[in-house]
Amino acid sequence: MTICSNRLALGRGLAFALVLVAFASACAGAPDAQASTATLDGAEATGSTTSDLRVPTLPASRLTLLAADALVANDTSLRGVTGFVSHLADDGILLARRQNLLQGKAAITSYLTGAASPIPVGGTLGWRYVRGDVSALGDFGYTLGWLEIVGPQDAAGNATVTYSVYNAIWQRSLTGEWKITVFSKTDLGSAPAAPPPTLLPLTDDGPVYPTLKGDVATANALLGMDRDFSTYTGRVGRQIGFDAYVDENGISIDDPLLFGRKAIFDSNAGIPTTSTLAWAPLLARASRSGDLGFTLGTYESGSLNAAGEHQVGYGKYLTVWKRTADGSFKYVVDGGSSSPAPTPSP
Repeated sequence: MTICSNRLALGRGLAFALVLVAFASACAGAPDAQASTATLDGAEATGSTTSDLRVPTLPASRLTLLAADALVANDTSLRGVTGFVSHLADDGILLARRQNLLQGKAAITSYLTGAASPIPVGGTLGWRYVRGDVSALGDFGYTLGWLEIVGPQDAAGNATVTYSVYNAIWQRSLTGEWKITVFSKTDLGSAPAAPPPTLLPLTDDGPVYPTLKGDVATANALLGMDRDFSTYTGRVGRQIGFDAYVDENGISIDDPLLFGRKAIFDSNAGIPTTSTLAWAPLLARASRSGDLGFTLGTYESGSLNAAGEHQVGYGKYLTVWKRTADGSFKYVVDGGSSSPAPTPSP
């Protein structure tokens, strides 16, 4: 499978060209690629072949997500952070390393243009779109891929190279406009391995077992299931717990990136019983057709260091869920990043 990739000169103004330029600018010219507001303070939900990319034969209404990628890519290239933020939902959320959840265009803009921005001024950006999906009614979707950032050279001619994985959640309005509702960026220690050749860049499921129960009912069901997922994992351990909820073709945004249920199962083998992981969802949204959705929340991990001392880590996560043939949901993408320790209550 040929995967679109490209490279772009970076300035701070182009900080999040990594978001959707990743796929769209490289593939926008491919001939076959035609195309409830919520807050974080509560837990209630309100193929054919081209020369560049193998794209399944899909209804044009589902392929509009690829056209949205191209539009965001163009605007980000021309106007930098301002261009990217213009395609966020008003209540859009950003998950970034060592940051708390950021919500709203003002907060996200401040972070991306500030001193804590993960993108260096100068250098180049290489990106690679890996996978995406769209709901049966074409109102909800996600895109996932990775990027390589090469910083400016120092006096000795050396440059720092960093790698990250992104996962973007999209929702489409009744007027047909796609907006990014959640964007998660997870840093890697090295270049990710290539995805398996059987992994399609845009899944071809047609009407994927839609329930037509509506987005709110499905989102509330996902909230309950995610809570059960955490409780069950705490009881039986990470290997068995995650295996019970992952899709056969699930992706775990770990370091390294993991593709498929077996790889995820194997990676969780041998985790000490003293290692703990618990999480709580804060928000869920779903498609109107009830076949695709996400949960977002915070987690707390515990472990013993070499001195036998208990250590606690904090973070936030984003999980994408898809309904399967038997009507149940399994997660197709799961990942997150670290957060500061919570501020103690006065």
